[in-house]
Amino acid sequence: EDEGWRVRKDGSRYWASTVLTALYAPDGSHYGFAKITRDLTERLQAEARIHQLNRIYAVLSEVNQAIVRIREPQELFAAVCRIAVSEGGLRMAWVGLVDPQTNCVQPVAHAGVIDGYLENLHISLDDSPHGHGPSATALREGHHVVIDDIEHAPAMAPWRADALRLGYRASAAFPFALAGEMRGVINLYAAEPAFFDDVEVRLLDELAMDLAFGLEVAAQEEQKRLQAASLRESEERYRLLV
Repeated sequence: EDEGWRVRKDGSRYWASTVLTALYAPDGSHYGFAKITRDLTERLQAEARIHQLNRIYAVLSEVNQAIVRIREPQELFAAVCRIAVSEGGLRMAWVGLVDPQTNCVQPVAHAGVIDGYLENLHISLDDSPHGHGPSATALREGHHVVIDDIEHAPAMAPWRADALRLGYRASAAFPFALAGEMRGVINLYAAEPAFFDDVEVRLLDELAMDLAFGLEVAAQEEQKRLQAASLRESEERYRLLV
């Protein structure tokens, strides 16, 4: 049996398994071989698809565990990026927050292959070319933006050269809310085009919502802690006064 890539007459490639079977006459004499070739491309693609989905499920699981365990936002952002790259097989991941004073997106955490990419982003929420990329569009419109092919996507024009140099071929931006407004975005980059399909995008939307919920819970807990500390301080001043 022999398995490997083959080329069809039209030039397309397919994964095939070829088996040579010995042929025997009724009297038991061997008179030749039969070659049977099976096209296993769909099976190979299905196996790869399952493997990729399992990686995304692993990312979602690990991120949710981090949300439960980590309460400091900066540490949580760093963990999300690290998990996306290590468990999801992504080329790069970064989290950005909107600076309310400049109305620009500032990267606050990242993981993977960077090499100066984030320093040259300059993403704004205005009407300039830098304000119509996937991150800015996701934040303005409040939903994910997927770029299947960075090399040919007009929205990626300001960043295309650096992205291709670093091996980014597809990207996806997932916005999340802070204090009721879209103020943050998770950006993921893959090494092959058309990496993010509908199922993965739904799972990653869920990830962004879980992150927003975790940040809200952490902020509420911090507010309660500050209120409790303030109450204890007031009670101590009252006792001293008495």
